[in-house]
Formats: sequence, C-alpha cells, structure tokens
Amino acid sequence: MNRSRILRKDRCADSNNREGHVGKNLREFSSPQKITFPDFPVGSMICYKCRDMFEEERNLTRTKVSGIDNSISSSEIPNTSNLSNVSAEISLNNNNNIAESNTLDPSGSSLNLSLNSKENDFDNMMGGLKDKFSSLHVHDPDRIAILIALPTSWSIDKIAKEFSTTHYAVRKAKDLKNRTVLSQDQYLIWVNL
Repeated sequence: MNRSRILRKDRCADSNNREGHVGKNLREFSSPQKITFPDFPVGSMICYKCRDMFEEERNLTRTKVSGIDNSISSSEIPNTSNLSNVSAEISLNNNNNIAESNTLDPSGSSLNLSLNSKENDFDNMMGGLKDKFSSLHVHDPDRIAILIALPTSWSIDKIAKEFSTTHYAVRKAKDLKNRTVLSQDQYLIWVNL
C-alpha cells in the first residue's frame, strides 16, 4: 500500500486499492470503517464512492446475517394472532434488526445503524446540492441560495473547495445569511419570548 498517498489530506485513502484514484467529497473514516481498516493512519480521508462501496459490502453482510436469522424457531417470534398483517411484519422486522445489530455491534445497540443511514442521507443530499450547484449558470441566484443553506460551521475555504466556487461568492452568501430579514426577525422573536 502506498503510504504517501494515504497520509495526504487532499486524497482518498482508497480502501479498495484502485489505481490512480483521487476521490471527491472527502471525509475521515467512520468508526466502523476504522474497525474494518485498522492499518490506515488516524486522519486518513475517504471519498464518497469508497464510502458507498463500504456500505454496500456491509449491507451484503447484513443480508447474509438476516438469512441466518430467518431460521429462528417460531417460538421466538411473538404471537401475532391478534395483530394485523402489517404489524406482524413490523414485529418480525424489528426482531431481525435486533438480531442483526447484536451480531454486528458488540455493545448490542443499533445506534451505529441509524448514524450510518444519517451519514448516507447527508452524503446523498450534499451530492445533490453539488450537482444542482454545478449545473446552474454562474449568475443564477439559486447558486447563492444553495450556499446560504449550507451549515454555518463550515469555513469559507471548505465551502469554496467543496462547491468549486470563489471565496468572494461564499463570503457574500455568508453575509446575506447573516443579514437576511428572516434571520433578524427570527432572532427578535426568540429574544422577545
């Protein structure tokens, strides 16, 4: 494994060892990825496509585990004679989800499953925003609206890099976000309460 490529913060660590892979939308490894790939140094970055490939592999593992759980005897499944078909399916799915989380997570909590789904939702949302942003004309006001909607905690450099835009546009969007009528009205409403 090429260590010099792994230590660079502007490149994907590429857990799949693809030749010439740079990657976009970089993030640090998540906790499950750190467990799966312990040889990567702390602070290594992974791109959107590699995260998706990792999640697909985890989902395949989960389906294999759920296939084993389907062989559970009927005595372990709650009595559903008084329930409708929908609620019976829900209780069966909940039993499978609990069994999956117990086999995949040593602590027995399903918190990691919900965090991964939220991370995937965020990645999909950001990917959609980036696609929409790049498809708009340079002087389109929707570009500024997209920049205004981004998290306040993101720096000007990070936004400019992620969305391939100028620092000037990002500064103007942040300034508009701070000066908008709605934000001031909302602030005054909360202060007066």
